[in-house]
Amino acid sequence: MEPCTIAYIPSYLHTLQKPDINEFEVGEYIYRRCKKENVQNPFDSFSLYDISVNRQGLLGNLLSKPEDVLWNYAPDRNNFEKHDDEIISMKILELDENKNYVKHSDDTIHVTEKATLKLTHKKTPCNYAHCTFEVWFNTQEVTQDNYKLTIKNNSLLKTWCKNELSKMQIKSQIKTNW
Repeated sequence: MEPCTIAYIPSYLHTLQKPDINEFEVGEYIYRRCKKENVQNPFDSFSLYDISVNRQGLLGNLLSKPEDVLWNYAPDRNNFEKHDDEIISMKILELDENKNYVKHSDDTIHVTEKATLKLTHKKTPCNYAHCTFEVWFNTQEVTQDNYKLTIKNNSLLKTWCKNELSKMQIKSQIKTNW
């Protein structure tokens, strides 16, 4: 992976040769940016692809602080260093036997179609703490390109996904100006 070339990003966020961390911990915090107008329902008005978060890290190996989610990692598209957004804190409440966050919709939601939410460490050159919630519709990962053809028109599964994300939100830790 190439080195981080954004001068204002703190060096502890640079990935360099750091390995992927494929395990999470119950109680680990994850942080997400949210527009101020959406803070009361941050998972209500967004599409279910590229759900980026920053992970706090495992005990004894902290990777990021809540405010790190505000850094502008795409300065070529935006001419500012930090986003002027709220910070949503979330907490991992349950993991599978491999210490992964993977949730599957069940047959009571929808009989013929299924959704899966999976939290994955997806480091970038300037953000070692970067993770995404991947959304899978049946056996296909939902992307911006296939969103309309996959989960967009299935309101039951979209609601299930957003509810699962909302369960992790810590309402008392929505912060402004950390």
